[in-house]
Amino acid sequence: MTMEEIKYQVTAANPFGSYEFDVNEDLAQIELNLTTSIKPWYHLFVIYEGQQVGQILITHKQDARQVLIGKTVATSSATVFPSLSLVGHWEIKFFGSQIETASEELKINRIDHLTTPVIDAESQQDVVRELASQPSKSGWVKGDFHTHTIYSDGMMTRQANIESAKEQGLDFFVATEHNVVTALWPRQDEVAIFGGCELTTPFGHTNFLGLERPLLDATGMPGFVNETALMQVIEANRDNGLMSINHPFLDPWDWTLDVPLAYVTSMELINDPTYSDNDSATVKAFDLWSALWNHGWQITGIGGSDSHLLPDDKYPDANMPSLIGDPATYVMVESLTRDNVLAGIKAKHTKVSRFGEIMLTSVNQADLLPGQQVSAAVRSFTLQLPNTTPAGYVTEWVLDGAVVASTTALTSTYTITPEIDLTEYHWLRADVKDQNGVQQATFTPVFWGERTPTITTYQEVLVHD
Repeated sequence: MTMEEIKYQVTAANPFGSYEFDVNEDLAQIELNLTTSIKPWYHLFVIYEGQQVGQILITHKQDARQVLIGKTVATSSATVFPSLSLVGHWEIKFFGSQIETASEELKINRIDHLTTPVIDAESQQDVVRELASQPSKSGWVKGDFHTHTIYSDGMMTRQANIESAKEQGLDFFVATEHNVVTALWPRQDEVAIFGGCELTTPFGHTNFLGLERPLLDATGMPGFVNETALMQVIEANRDNGLMSINHPFLDPWDWTLDVPLAYVTSMELINDPTYSDNDSATVKAFDLWSALWNHGWQITGIGGSDSHLLPDDKYPDANMPSLIGDPATYVMVESLTRDNVLAGIKAKHTKVSRFGEIMLTSVNQADLLPGQQVSAAVRSFTLQLPNTTPAGYVTEWVLDGAVVASTTALTSTYTITPEIDLTEYHWLRADVKDQNGVQQATFTPVFWGERTPTITTYQEVLVHD
C-alpha cells in the first residue's frame, strides 16, 4: 500500500486544477479520499489514459467523499466505471463553483491498494453495471423522473431509493443526480432504473432522461457557467436522452436560459409538492404549459419528486414527508424498457398524479390516450378518479387554456359544444386540484388540428404570455 496527499488552493478567479499520477504496477484498487470545506461544489473528472471513466461531485452537503477505482463493480464507486487494468496514466481534473471566500482548500489523499481492495459500502449486494429494465410489464407504468442519492446532495443511498420506490409502488424511476451519472446500482427485479442527470447551472436545472453517456466531460469544464457554454453542452447532448425542464419557476433554481423549444421534449409540472415554495411555482408551471400548447408547442407534462430526504424526513412547515414517487408519472409503454419510456414521453402518453392513477376515456374513441391527436368526431370525455381520492378535490376541464367546466365528483364528463370547430387547432386536458387550489393531477392534452409555432425559444413564451 502506498499513499500520497496533495492540497490545492481553489479561488473564484482560478477554480481549476489537475492531479496527475502514474500507476506502474498491477494494483487491485485506487482509493481517493477528498476533503474540502462544506460550502463550495467541486466537480471532478476521472481520466484514465486520456479517456474519461468517471465523475465525482462534492456538494454543500458534504465535506468529504471516498472514491473507489477498482477492477470490479464491487470495488468501484457508483459514478466510476471499473477498469480491467489500473496500470497507466491517471488524471483527476476538477473545478470549484459557488466559491465565496478568498480561497478554498481541496485535499486529495490517494491510497494504492496492491492486493486487498476496499469493498464499496453498498456493494455487499450484487451490483450491476447496466441499469435494469422490466420488459414483462406493459401498459400504464408508474414512475418518478427526478430522484437523488448521496452521490449528489441527497440523503438516501441507492438501495434506500430502491426500497422507497418499492414502498410507493413504482415500476421505474430515473436516477438524476446533479451533473453526474450513477451508473452502478444494486441488482433487483422489482423496479426498473434508468440513467439520467440533472444539468445544474446558474440558469436553472434541466433533466436529461435516458442517458447513454455522461452529460459533462473534462474537455468542456466548466461547460455550464455561462450561457454560451451551457448552450454548447445542451446541443452536444441532443442525441443523449430527452431534455426536460425542471421546476421552471422555483426560485432560485428557476429556468432562465433562452433555449430553443425544439430541444425540449417535456416539462416538470409538479415538483416535490411538500416543499412550500412549490405551490406558487406549480401554478406558474401550469400557466406556462398552457401557453406553450396555445403557441403550438406540444410539450409533454411529467412530474418529479426531486427526492432528497430520508423517507421519514420533512421540510420545515411541511405536513407530510417528501417521498420518491410523489408525484408519480404514468407512461404508456409496450414494455418497460428505457427506449419505450422515452418513446412514451415523445408520444405525449403521460399522466401525473399525487393520489393514484386517473383514467381518461371517451365514448367516441375506445383506444383514447393522453397526448393523442384525435378527429373532429371525438368530443365527449370522461375522467375517472380513484376511489381513494381525498374529499373535496375538484376536476377542471381546460380547453385552449381556459377552464370550461368543473366538478367535485369522482367521475367527471365534458362534451365540447358543436359551436367549436374541431377541424381547427384546439387542445383539452383536465386538472385535479385540492381544496386550496393546488394542482394534484393532470394528463398531457389531447388535441385537434395543427398549429405551426410562430415563436421558437423559451424566453419568447415568457415575454408573450
